Amino acid sequence: MEKQTIGELLKWGKKELRETGLRSPDLDAEVLLMEVLGVERLVLHVYPERVVEPGQHEAYEEGIRRRKAQEPLHYITGKKEFMGLDFHVEKGVLIPRGDTEVVVEAAIDTLKEIGKKKGFRDEELNLVEKAERRGELRALDIGVGSGAIAVSLLYYVKNLYMIGTDISPIPLKVTGINAKNHGVAHRLGLLEGSLFEALDRALPPEERTFDLIISNPPYISFEVKEDLDREVKDYEPEEALFAEDHGLFYYREIARRAPSYLKTKGYLVFEIGYDQGNDVRRILQQAGFSGVQILKDLENRDRVVMGKR
Repeated sequence: MEKQTIGELLKWGKKELRETGLRSPDLDAEVLLMEVLGVERLVLHVYPERVVEPGQHEAYEEGIRRRKAQEPLHYITGKKEFMGLDFHVEKGVLIPRGDTEVVVEAAIDTLKEIGKKKGFRDEELNLVEKAERRGELRALDIGVGSGAIAVSLLYYVKNLYMIGTDISPIPLKVTGINAKNHGVAHRLGLLEGSLFEALDRALPPEERTFDLIISNPPYISFEVKEDLDREVKDYEPEEALFAEDHGLFYYREIARRAPSYLKTKGYLVFEIGYDQGNDVRRILQQAGFSGVQILKDLENRDRVVMGKR
């Protein structure tokens, strides 16, 4: 294989991706080359004459081939930034979205408010070092996925202990990697099973109650599947995206059963689709939750529904 420079490879990669109709072909070509070379973006433009080693050349060609097939960029690079943290991602887990940060921020505020009512000081909730006691606050993440929600909550609320459940072993493996990478694995238990069944099977009754239950469940209606981008519908896990009953099935199931797993005045927090706010609010109200509210994301779209037991 003839050796090529950074500039030559980058020119080739951009040309290849521009032919595909991707939204940001030039940036994607740069990100893939940065990842292969292990350098910052500035290096690509300051040292275009630098020769690329054959193995790196081959890896870059493979990355461009995968991206041309509209495989998500973050599956190719194996990482995604979320809540200021780097998360490992791979096929089999949903790629974290920026919209979900609003859900996490709402949960952080809620957990800290619960903690204060229990008599914990701000410094006990905010300290970066490990909590001295485990499980002073308890939360459950249903459908843990990549661990973006659970790991972020554990990272920013230091006296929190969590259980994360998922129906597939791949998300549990990926969450375990991310929990270890961010130093929170000792405060996270992972169980395989659908919704609450893993808790009932694996935990004694006294360990099945929580201050907060959070979930970003599948909420896209099957009716709109063919309208989605290929990189979503062809690559991301279907079981993490789609739900029956116009996308409302899991909201109904979780809200119906959640009161049995929440402490008195505990909270249920959902991520929702932009057009599901009123429907999910009614679901929580019908399940007996009080103070149900809808929160908006940075685009001023409904994104969070939460209520108190």
